[in-house]
Amino acid sequence: MAVPLSKLRDVAKRHLITDFDDYRTYLETVYHSVKDVTSTYSYAHFSVNLGLSSTNAHAIIAGHRNLSLKTGQRIAESLGLSESHKKYLLALIKNAHAKTSADGDAAFKEKLNLAKTNLPTKLDESRLRFFEAWHNSAILELLRLDGATDSASWIADNIRPKLSLPKVKQSLRLLTELGYVAFDTKRGRLYPTEVSITTGDHVERLAVISFHRQMLDLAKSAMDQIPAEERDIGAVTLAVSQNLREQFTREFIELRRRFLKLAESETDPDEIIQINLQLFPLSRRQTK
Repeated sequence: MAVPLSKLRDVAKRHLITDFDDYRTYLETVYHSVKDVTSTYSYAHFSVNLGLSSTNAHAIIAGHRNLSLKTGQRIAESLGLSESHKKYLLALIKNAHAKTSADGDAAFKEKLNLAKTNLPTKLDESRLRFFEAWHNSAILELLRLDGATDSASWIADNIRPKLSLPKVKQSLRLLTELGYVAFDTKRGRLYPTEVSITTGDHVERLAVISFHRQMLDLAKSAMDQIPAEERDIGAVTLAVSQNLREQFTREFIELRRRFLKLAESETDPDEIIQINLQLFPLSRRQTK
């Protein structure tokens, strides 16, 4: 039998929807949490609780049916979601419906802005701001160069793509606030500290996604704006087994580690570069 809505809402409160990138995973998590305490609970019961027909909950979670915004609003009310969490659920639905990269970008930005309102601390918010703009990490690394200065105008002139002075000044304030840079008396300027750049559990997922989306956009721009001799962009399309795909993933991890070690041993750096590695499917996996 369906459980009282008050019980369902109590369970839903234990799972912040802002911790999820996909509404199906969120609904599945809530369902199994109820079933863990009520063994007779079924997808049909879950459908009733959500105000759906008896088979819809399973069809939605299994990916056989998409949620509409109207149905999403009904589910949000059934789960007792707050206004900001309801908007986040609707942003997840919009993201799933996105037909173009522009639609996907708009849905992601909405999701990111809504997630900010639920961050537990100001530090988490500042860390998210660090990853939210690609140039924060670039400026941090630029300050490691021997010939660098912490002058906003020097940074604006030497970073690519070019930045406005207000953005550079804002970034320097953020880096100082986070403790990622501090005044070095020997150098007479701001210089990166040894503080590890990490993100808390509440921000890591969105922060990393935001950062990678920006770097992919910069990679596209580089093909038009950076001379061919100063960039290296290539791709291969391959037919693979699951085992080979997993091997490629391991190779990616080792390659990134290798790059980091090489950079750590560099004694005379003179520019900042970005290396992107992507692996994604171009077909559905075939069952045998």
